[in-house]
Amino acid sequence: MNRIVTSAVAGASALAIVAMGVAGASGASAYSGTPPWAAGDAASKGSINFFDANGNVITGGANINTIASYLNVSSAGRASATKATLLVAAPDPANALPSTWAFSAAQSNYVWSPTPGSIPTPVSTSGNPFMALNSAGQAIADAASGVTLYSGVNASYLNVLELRVQDSGVGAVSDGGKYWRTDIEFNPASAGSAYDGLAPGAWRVIYPAVSLRSTSVATPTASPVSPQYQGTSVTFSTTVSAGSGSNPANGTVKFFDGATQIGADKTITSAGQTITSDATTTLSRTGAFTDHTITAQFIPADYTDLSGSTSSGLTFRVNKSPAATTTTSLALGAASVQQPDAVTATAVVTKDADSSTVTAGTVVFKDGSNTLGTDASAPYTLSVSSSGLSLGSHTVTAEFTPTDATDFVASTSGGASLTITAPAYAASGNNISTSIPAGTIVITTPYTGANTLTLPEMTLDANATFYSTSATFNGIQVADTRAGNLAWTLSALASNLTKSGVGSPGANETINAQNVGLTSITKTSSNVTPNTYLGGVASGGSTSGQNLTAFDNAGASYLAYNASGTTGLGGASPHAIVHANNGLGTSVFSGTLGITAPTNTLAGTYTGTVTLTVIGS
Repeated sequence: MNRIVTSAVAGASALAIVAMGVAGASGASAYSGTPPWAAGDAASKGSINFFDANGNVITGGANINTIASYLNVSSAGRASATKATLLVAAPDPANALPSTWAFSAAQSNYVWSPTPGSIPTPVSTSGNPFMALNSAGQAIADAASGVTLYSGVNASYLNVLELRVQDSGVGAVSDGGKYWRTDIEFNPASAGSAYDGLAPGAWRVIYPAVSLRSTSVATPTASPVSPQYQGTSVTFSTTVSAGSGSNPANGTVKFFDGATQIGADKTITSAGQTITSDATTTLSRTGAFTDHTITAQFIPADYTDLSGSTSSGLTFRVNKSPAATTTTSLALGAASVQQPDAVTATAVVTKDADSSTVTAGTVVFKDGSNTLGTDASAPYTLSVSSSGLSLGSHTVTAEFTPTDATDFVASTSGGASLTITAPAYAASGNNISTSIPAGTIVITTPYTGANTLTLPEMTLDANATFYSTSATFNGIQVADTRAGNLAWTLSALASNLTKSGVGSPGANETINAQNVGLTSITKTSSNVTPNTYLGGVASGGSTSGQNLTAFDNAGASYLAYNASGTTGLGGASPHAIVHANNGLGTSVFSGTLGITAPTNTLAGTYTGTVTLTVIGS
């Protein structure tokens, strides 16, 4: 005969019990009637009822070690009893009286109470004392190891245990019995096959026999049906049926999202009634969607007729809500800006549904198709120098791109009109010229028409790929006598150089202005205060920390006469060459003026202009 030897698992783990509401032994069971030891047991005061964690009566299960979470008894306990002990005994055919069988304690000193407290309501429906089997309790299998199981040939005694509850004060009062008892049959967990209809490790009540009618709960339906967007109000419905006889006309139904109850308990008031849950809008969603398992549980009003049951799960999908549409509005700081003052703007993105501000995204400010600036944090703002914009009318827009396109829809503002006006100070024209003998190019750069700076003849590089020349551009002087010691910026803009003496210069008789560069600007003298000077930095570089700053505008590498762009001193807008944060006084600078030309440039003298412009602020 096998002994139960599975490891100690507390009796309070209701999740391990899978056979709820199992009726008394049937089919091939040896217990179709009363066990031979049950008659004449004068020590018995009645029977024990077992319950799972939800308060459902259970009469069998898949694990002999985790029988129940609660139990109560069929008759009143001693008035003075506050504790009780759960005992395990083994039937012994050599002792006709069960009170003389060997037994051991599964757990001593359980709290024994007639007050429901926080336990599920059905456990205390009889009004008799109950016991909560705490999670530290000794396993039934371990307690049974203290008794000797029957190993003979009488099938009525094989694999049988008797569970007893004995309350405190036993023997102190003559009340006609010592304990409550219920007999169970089991198949040892170590068994390799089924026994008497039980799988290995399973158990069932055999005496007193239980004859509850089975019930079933229909898989819930949803209104509206799955899937739905997050936040949608949804209700679930079900019905409860009996396996035989009339359907339940009372009892309770609970709806669950996984292990979480949905709303309040619902009461059945008529047979066949459709039970509907409270509406819920709180079904969660992570990522694009989340599937929820919705179940419904039936709890009988009492357990004298019907068993409890739980439905199969309804899979209900919650999708992420559609991306919200947005509106982007744009406001310019000023509709007209004089070079080189800053162009400023602010963009605000709002959600169309409720006009709330949207901050999760990036705004690109554009002048037509050209990007002026980008801001990735709200409030979205723009501040950019107007020196790079051409004079005249512009249309500025703001384009919003959300961080997550499943949250928000991109949007673009309407166009805002912007006018760029010329600097406040007039430009001074300067002529430059050079000559190219046969095989070389000679260029002259002037300060004025009467004082022309003539660059050396252009020379061909060693690889015969381009012509080049350079000369010192001396005496660039800025004299500032304005009140207020204000800042100023000196800019330069070159024109194309064309061959002298030609009425209409051809393709090979023009040098692109982008091939003209001014670099290595040096402060010759200055009496401005403070008089600190930062040497040549890249065009557009920072002027922070120094009063006077020069910018290198290197010429292009012998671009063709018709190449577009703004390299060197070419393009449509002036290039900053010197900036003063405070400019009262006179400053003189010199630099290196360089020119390159492609090898297909024809011989001759080429002239053009470099226009210097000083802009004050």
